Amino acid sequence: MWDGFDVIYNYRFGRGGNFQGTFSTGREVIDNCLTIDSPGSLLAGLPATGGGNTNLLRPGFCHAAQPWSGGTGFGFLAVYPLPGSIQVSGIYQNKPGFPIRASYVVSDAEVGRSLGRHLSTCPSQTAATCSQTATIELIPSKTAGSLDTLYGERIKQLDLRFSRIFKFGESRRVQANFDVYNIFNNNTVLNEQTRYTTAANNPWRNVLQIMGGRLIKLGAQVNF
Repeated sequence: MWDGFDVIYNYRFGRGGNFQGTFSTGREVIDNCLTIDSPGSLLAGLPATGGGNTNLLRPGFCHAAQPWSGGTGFGFLAVYPLPGSIQVSGIYQNKPGFPIRASYVVSDAEVGRSLGRHLSTCPSQTAATCSQTATIELIPSKTAGSLDTLYGERIKQLDLRFSRIFKFGESRRVQANFDVYNIFNNNTVLNEQTRYTTAANNPWRNVLQIMGGRLIKLGAQVNF
């Protein structure tokens, strides 16, 4: 089930100013838990073969609700002309951060302590050892067949542009642009290690990608 709404707004102000923006919010809730009177049935919406997604059989995974913050985003575009054929514009965006996920790879030996047998993927159940492993999701998330329930820092970025138009005759003109991207120089995480491990070289939630730093660019557009 999904609940939410979207808003689009457009506002004109001053002498030629324009302000446009969007606001979207919502959250999704899933409930694929097995019913008491039918514990052996397959989970709704999952393939009829293979027994479905076993992650959803666990408490906290078959019933999950995305937080409102995870489905809320907004942004705007503002343009305003200044004297001297100068125009200033800005774009701002505010979006949910990177989903926090955690998966753990367990060996057959570790699982065998609780199962009392080898993993079903092992070629033989009577062999002394087996090299097969199983991946277990530790946090409800889309990779676990559930919903993302935890998020990192929100992604916020403001870009500005200053433009000046130079006219040459009736049909030719040059627009000079001065752009500043990520003006606040934010370094929000865009990607991180989702495998739960204590490895020193790449531990869980190790940052793999961040927002690009503040960038200044000069450009021109020629029309003729």
